[in-house]
Amino acid sequence: MPPDPRTSPDGSPRVLAGPLGAAPPAPQVPRALRTASAT
Repeated sequence: MPPDPRTSPDGSPRVLAGPLGAAPPAPQVPRALRTASAT
């Protein structure tokens, strides 16, 4: 299992639940929804 960039170096899933894990997807999701709605 390759190291996930969204997880910490030791593979702790805490990052995914923390602000670091929630921040990246936040701006991307509305973007995708906007594109789907605009198209």
